[in-house]
Amino acid sequence: MNNVFSIKRFSSYFLYDLRNAWRNFGLSLLVCGFIPLIAYFLVQLFSYIFEGSFINDATAVRITSLTIALMIVILVAPSKIYGHVTDRRAGKNFALLPASVTEKFVSMMLVLLLVLPVCLLVIFCSTDLLLSVLFPSNYGESLIGLLPQLQEFNREMVMEEGVQINFLGIAVSSWVSSILVMLLGAVCFKKAKVAKTILALILISIVFGILTGFFFDADYLEDLTEKVYNAGPLYIVSALNWFYSIMQALQIAICAGGTFYRLKTIKL
Repeated sequence: MNNVFSIKRFSSYFLYDLRNAWRNFGLSLLVCGFIPLIAYFLVQLFSYIFEGSFINDATAVRITSLTIALMIVILVAPSKIYGHVTDRRAGKNFALLPASVTEKFVSMMLVLLLVLPVCLLVIFCSTDLLLSVLFPSNYGESLIGLLPQLQEFNREMVMEEGVQINFLGIAVSSWVSSILVMLLGAVCFKKAKVAKTILALILISIVFGILTGFFFDADYLEDLTEKVYNAGPLYIVSALNWFYSIMQALQIAICAGGTFYRLKTIKL
């Protein structure tokens, strides 16, 4: 038997992991997917109570709903689904499951990076589409229907400035890096996982800022900013793209590697 990775053993464990994820976060995921419905009716209710009329543009409601849903899932899901691995009793059960550390890690990645966002988008977009069909004049077009406008905006940017923005790449990399940070906190901290992870991020940002100020003085940063600004939008976007890609890759590699190492060395 392969002690590192067995397809048959992994398949059984992955199905178990999916059931466990649904049991621990399924209801919360449904609520997050229904946030547009909840937010829309609350906004319309208060608008009618205080202004005597309904709003005719729900764009802000949809953007706010999507932001809130993403934040809740990213912040809460990793600790709700996998936070038990640091618990003395549940963690022992997790360690004794018939699967290798590699199989458990791969299953975590699939659940958080593929299954979870797909399920959230399906529920959220279905709710959004239903509202756009039921209330076309007040709610407006669905998010799916707005995708061609985003593509048109990207084409205009290419034609006018020679700049192309990969919105899908930004969205995917942001999801992956953000949720892996919270997963690392979930498997490292035993209590107050979300709060401690956020606090750790703040402290890291402060240290990074201090180090940046130590190695690069104000005159150098001002001169660099001026050079980048004068170089034009194409250069600015290219520089930002490289910086963003490198930082995201480092963050993903560190968090994924840290999570795998934690799973191998966890002691209860």
